[in-house]
Amino acid sequence: MTAVYIITGIILLLFLLLIIPVKVWLDFTDGIFSLKIYYGLIKVYNSNAPKKEKTLEEKKEENKERKKTAAKKGKKSKISQLFDIKKEQLGIMGATKYFLDVLKGVLEKIIWLIKKIRFERFKLNLVVASFDAATTAINYGYFCTAIYPILSILSINSNLELKQVNISADFNKTAMDFDVSFGLRTRLIYFVIIAIKLLFEYKKLIKEVKENE
Repeated sequence: MTAVYIITGIILLLFLLLIIPVKVWLDFTDGIFSLKIYYGLIKVYNSNAPKKEKTLEEKKEENKERKKTAAKKGKKSKISQLFDIKKEQLGIMGATKYFLDVLKGVLEKIIWLIKKIRFERFKLNLVVASFDAATTAINYGYFCTAIYPILSILSINSNLELKQVNISADFNKTAMDFDVSFGLRTRLIYFVIIAIKLLFEYKKLIKEVKENE
C-alpha cells in the first residue's frame, strides 16, 4: 500500500510541475539577441545575465569543448546541409521560403496547441533590401507570401495582434533590417508537446538530407 501512495505522490508531483505556467521573452533588435525564461515566478534563464567567474575545473572542461568544436568546425549541421541543397535548387530566397513553409505546415498540425498560448507585445519589423530594385521586389514578394500566412495562423488561433508588424521593401538600401520581439506564456506540458512535435519534424528534414547525400 505504501508503494501505491509513493507512486501516486510522484504522479501528482509531475502533474503539478507540468501545469505550472512558463513565460518566454525573446528580443532580437539591432543584431542583439536576448532570451528570458520564467518557470512560474522563477527566472530560470537570462541570456543577458552576467557570467560568474569559472572555476579551474570548469575552464578545463570548456577547453575540452573548444577542442571538440574545433575538430568539427568544417562539418556542417544537417539543417545547414539541407539549406545548402535547397539554395542550389531554389536560390537563397527560395530556400528561405521553403523553411518558412515547413514552419507553416508544423503550425497547421498543432492548431489546438497554439490556442493554449498567450502572446504579449509582439513586434516584427522586416525591411527587405538588396543591390538592385528587381531583386528587392522579388525577395519582398517571397517574404510576404511566406510570413503572412504564418502570422495569420497565429493571430486567428491565439490572442496575437499584428498591429506592430511591418514588412516592407526599401529600394534605396542594400542591406536588410530585421527586428522581432515578443513574449509568450503557456503551461510547461504544452511546451513539452510542442518540443516533441518539432523534434518529429526535424527528423523528417534530416531524412531528406540523407536522401540527397
